[in-house]
Amino acid sequence: MKAFYYLAQAQEHLEDYDTAITNAKKAHELCSKTGDKSLSAVTALVLEIKKKRWDAQEKRRIRDGAELELETLELIARERDRMLRSVGDDEKRDVEEEWQRKADMIRNVFERARAVDQKERKVPDWAIDDIGFNIMVDPVIVGGSNLPFALFWQNLANFFALQTRRGKSYERSSIMEHLRHHQTDPLTREPLYPSDLIPNLSLKQACDEFLEENGWAVDW
Repeated sequence: MKAFYYLAQAQEHLEDYDTAITNAKKAHELCSKTGDKSLSAVTALVLEIKKKRWDAQEKRRIRDGAELELETLELIARERDRMLRSVGDDEKRDVEEEWQRKADMIRNVFERARAVDQKERKVPDWAIDDIGFNIMVDPVIVGGSNLPFALFWQNLANFFALQTRRGKSYERSSIMEHLRHHQTDPLTREPLYPSDLIPNLSLKQACDEFLEENGWAVDW
C-alpha cells in the first residue's frame, strides 16, 4: 500500500496524473481491505490528484479554445482578403464592414463560452463519492441500526458508536460493493451493514440539479 502511495505522489509531481490516479486507487483498495489507519490520507491523495488532472485538462481545453478562436479569425481574414480582391473599390468598404461584423460575432461567442466555463466548470466536494471518486447519483447516508428497545441498554456502547458515523454519505453502488467484502465503514472501520444505509434525498436532489446544469461533470 505504501509503495503505491509513494509512487502515486511521485507521479503527481511529474504531472503524470492518469498513472498517478491508477496507483493511488490501488493504494486505496489495499488500504481499505487491510483496515489501515491511513485510509483518510490515501482518499485525500486520490481526490487531490484527480482535481489536479481536471485542472490540467481544463487548462488544455482553454488553450485549445484560444487556438481555435485564433484559427477561425485567421480563416475569416483570408476569406475577407479573397473577397476584397474580387470586388471593385466601391464595394470594398461594404465587404470590410460585413467581415468585421462576422469577426466580432465569433469573438463574442468565444468570450461568452469562456465566461460560462470559468463560472461553472468546477465539481463541488460534496458531490464526490469517497470510494469510487465519481459524482454521486444515488447517495446514501450512514445511519444507526434500529435496535429493539428491549435490547437498547444491552447494546448501549454499540448505539453510541453508531452515532459517531452518522452524516457520512456514499454512492450506493460503491458502498454496497464495499460491504460485500467488508462489513465495516470504509473510513472509521466501525461495523456497518446495508440496513444502516438511508437514502440521502436532499443530496441526491442537489447532485441531480448540478448534473442537469453541468453535464460535462459526468466525466470528472
